[in-house]
Amino acid sequence: MRDTIKQVKKGPLFLSGLLVGGALGAAAVFLAATPTGRNVWRNVEQGRMTIGARGFDLFGLVKEKTIDLRRSVSSEGKKGIEEEQMIPIPKDYV
Repeated sequence: MRDTIKQVKKGPLFLSGLLVGGALGAAAVFLAATPTGRNVWRNVEQGRMTIGARGFDLFGLVKEKTIDLRRSVSSEGKKGIEEEQMIPIPKDYV
């Protein structure tokens, strides 16, 4: 009977030791795997360059679309002015 009591007490102790050991192992891996400051700054610089290039490409695309839109609006506006200048004359007036 004493053996059964000792086995019951060892189960939770084993599980708590397993959890604590796992947490310590995860912390050790995290601390060992973090990059150095130089690497972090290098990665930030590369990301900034990538974002800058994408922004420049996006700016060019927006500029082209704006020019196309302006041309289409101005040509449609000219057509509208010509149509508005024509005044219909009723048939019974002539």
